[in-house]
Amino acid sequence: MKSQFFQCILFLPYLFAVLLGLAEPVESAVLKVNVDKVSFVAQRRPLINVFISAINRKTGSAVKDLDADNFIIKEDGVTYSNPSEVKYFVVTDRKLIYMVVLETREKLSTSLTLVCQGLKTFVREMGFRYPGAVLTYTGRPIILARPTQDINLLEEKIGALHPVKGSSRLFDGLLFAVNELNKYAESSELKTDRRSLILLTDGLDQGSMFSLAACKAKIMQNNISLFVVGYGRKENQTLQELAQLAEKSGGGFYFAYSPDMISPLLLTVADRLKYQYILTCQPKNITPDGKRHEIRVNIKKSGYTGQGSLAFIAPKIENKKFVCFTAVIVLGATFLVILMLLVKNKIKPN
Repeated sequence: MKSQFFQCILFLPYLFAVLLGLAEPVESAVLKVNVDKVSFVAQRRPLINVFISAINRKTGSAVKDLDADNFIIKEDGVTYSNPSEVKYFVVTDRKLIYMVVLETREKLSTSLTLVCQGLKTFVREMGFRYPGAVLTYTGRPIILARPTQDINLLEEKIGALHPVKGSSRLFDGLLFAVNELNKYAESSELKTDRRSLILLTDGLDQGSMFSLAACKAKIMQNNISLFVVGYGRKENQTLQELAQLAEKSGGGFYFAYSPDMISPLLLTVADRLKYQYILTCQPKNITPDGKRHEIRVNIKKSGYTGQGSLAFIAPKIENKKFVCFTAVIVLGATFLVILMLLVKNKIKPN
């Protein structure tokens, strides 16, 4: 009996440890919060539209069950006082048009077969709602499929890709894609809210007529979101610059360390394109002053935590009342000077 009693005593610490372990709170999933875009609407009562996507870092999938109360917005470091500051809250899959841009050169830095498999999965995930197109840039930019909602056609064109001889005209292909995307997006039958480029590349460019700087300017000027799935060598300088451009444009950069990562990464891109939150708020401190400002978003919900931010330049709008008042003063002063000259020279007006 004594031996059994001592065994029970020795077992108690282990029992307490187990119970304490069960009592620990469940760890919240850390989110990657992407502030994709901030737009400032200058009017009598200015508004700020904040476009947000949230990715679960553990699963890699988009978080689709948030509401306005889960968002805390900071404007230049100042927190909005309460959730009622959010005037409008929308979970949206706003219409978009996208174009896949890739190369098919021989001796590719990854498996073209797995690239094609990943793109087929991506196209199926995007579905028939969104017009999609495919462009290759090996040798020269070639559009294989113009924007269409026919998923079967897109899969057919992707499935027919094979290695070809030719140089990697990355920058020419990217710039050509921007121009074509703009053309299609502006046509009445394909009018959409968003334009996105999905670029698969190892960063190699051979003899393009245009530069990466030209691509950057064109993408930012036309408000196109760029998503890059990189492969090959992550330290490639062009890949690093494309990663910065992707983040700045409201898109994202993903690196496939192995070919079998391409398909899951493309599914993550599809999630970000399809599921986005829009919060419309009246700014507390930001005015149309032409200066740099920052919007920071914190997400808090049972099981979820994360934050993200985006700096942007507010548009500069002159005070119309001040301009009109100044114009009246200038005209009045001019009239008085003329009148004084007339009186001084004893010239009577007719």
